[in-house]
Amino acid sequence: MRKEKSPWNHLRFGDARKGLAFLREAYSRRPGGAETMELGVAYLWLEDFHAAERHFLHAIKESRVRGDTFYGMAGAAKWCLDDPVAAVRYWRGGLDAPYAVGGIGISLPLLLWAASILRPGVFPAKEAARLLKAKAKDPRADSWPGPIAKFILGLSDEISLAAACFERNAVQPGQKRIAEFYKGLLEFSRGAEDATVLREIMRTTADTSQSDWSKEEDFLDLMWSEEFFVARHEASLNMSEWSLLLQGAAPSRHERTLRRPRQ
Repeated sequence: MRKEKSPWNHLRFGDARKGLAFLREAYSRRPGGAETMELGVAYLWLEDFHAAERHFLHAIKESRVRGDTFYGMAGAAKWCLDDPVAAVRYWRGGLDAPYAVGGIGISLPLLLWAASILRPGVFPAKEAARLLKAKAKDPRADSWPGPIAKFILGLSDEISLAAACFERNAVQPGQKRIAEFYKGLLEFSRGAEDATVLREIMRTTADTSQSDWSKEEDFLDLMWSEEFFVARHEASLNMSEWSLLLQGAAPSRHERTLRRPRQ
């Protein structure tokens, strides 16, 4: 018997509509946490950001397992729509979600910290650091993605961060890629790297063309990270405009649209 391709195989390499239809049907039959995430992430992958935000907003309002990842992905959709203010609103709103990755909810403070670097002014860097410090005190912060927070705060080194990416007797490509994303942001915030280097890190974070991502399990592990979509969006922006955004010297496209005078 011929094995049916997975929906993600269709989404990545074949008929995207067929893959999306499969995930929609699965979600309609059982709108649990896993099904909610998979359909919403598929919308993000296909760059249907409005659909992604609507989907995750519905989950936030209606799901019995309202997790911080729903807020995280809704914010990622808004970020990709060039609305970092709304993205931060989601990420702040999910800080007290009843369900959280790793049990302590460190993913959203990490995203808020990233936002404070990528779009100065949308969230205070000192407040982001305070949130990370509070989470890093929890013993559960030894589990992923806690080691990233500890690295940012100077509580661990690169060797410890690299070791945290080693699970199940192998380096986890998704975790390694997200670790590099935050290492790049930290170096840039310290003035150790310039915008050109950071831009390359954004591009690399969002590049799934290499053989590392031939295994669907590894690919989906990366897709379940809001940082992938943030990085993909950042890498898509005009370099000169992006450099100004990093300096907090230019409004986003969303802000410019809001400011455009009516004819």
